[in-house]
Amino acid sequence: MKYWHCIAIILLLLLLIVLAIGIALAQVPPEVTTNAATDVTTDSATLNGNLTSLGDYSWAYVSFEWGGNTTYGNETTPGNMTTLGPFSDNINGLSPNTTYHFRAKAVGNGTATPVYGNDTTFTTAASFNLQGWGWCTNFNRVTAVTFEGNTTMVERTGASNSYSMHAVGNLTLQQPYNETISLDMYGSRVRSLFYLREEVTGKSASLQGTWLDTSGNQSYIAIAGVIGLPNPDGQVLKTTRLCFVYLRTPDVEVPLTEPGSFVQDVESMLTRFVKLVDKVVDSLIGTGFSDILSNILTKIAVLLAQLRALGTPYVP
Repeated sequence: MKYWHCIAIILLLLLLIVLAIGIALAQVPPEVTTNAATDVTTDSATLNGNLTSLGDYSWAYVSFEWGGNTTYGNETTPGNMTTLGPFSDNINGLSPNTTYHFRAKAVGNGTATPVYGNDTTFTTAASFNLQGWGWCTNFNRVTAVTFEGNTTMVERTGASNSYSMHAVGNLTLQQPYNETISLDMYGSRVRSLFYLREEVTGKSASLQGTWLDTSGNQSYIAIAGVIGLPNPDGQVLKTTRLCFVYLRTPDVEVPLTEPGSFVQDVESMLTRFVKLVDKVVDSLIGTGFSDILSNILTKIAVLLAQLRALGTPYVP
């Protein structure tokens, strides 16, 4: 009798275990989505997600997995959420101009099987420190100019080889101007060519130039354009001091490409022309000829972008 009693107890325990497993398996898991990263700089970013459902759980741990590829390798510190809504976390120590993957993660009651949002990417900002010169209408002399900041680029949906560009930085004109302009500029980048535009109260900037990727982790950037500054002596008429500026990446060698196909020939022309401008512009300060060279360079870059947009095969 005791033998059958033991068997009955064992069977009951097995039944309870099966029921418990079945109940656990039947529980509806939480749901989480991955949102776009924000506040992206050269070495940090804010990751964003949204807990859209708790399922059958009363709370959930939420976090982010992130890294250089879809194996991630890093995770933010989990936080406890008892209500639905957005959540975010900051990560830092990132490399500039680098693409990172991340996804939101949720664990019901801290012990359930994890659920994940979709894989999402962001690219850290590329830093720049440009140096050059400027000339303004109200001073008949050339002054040193610097432009320090960073830029982020996101390819626009449905626009092949075209990018939205957001550049933030300070453009500083040295003596006798002693003026710093905080620029928050938007524009577009098409391969090696980019445009930037900004208009703020009393100040304006219109810059265009060439961006050439070099071997290694450096890029050559050259920009030229016009800066409009309020004239302190013309507040009533709101007259403007116009400044022409030319800046480029210091100590970065212009990468030369070799000719080959038709488009490669044009690209080789572009890089060699940029190198020519880079070598001679210092000797042309104040002559006005550097402005002409800059305009020619821009037109060549536009031509190259249009040729690339033709697709393959290229005309030989």
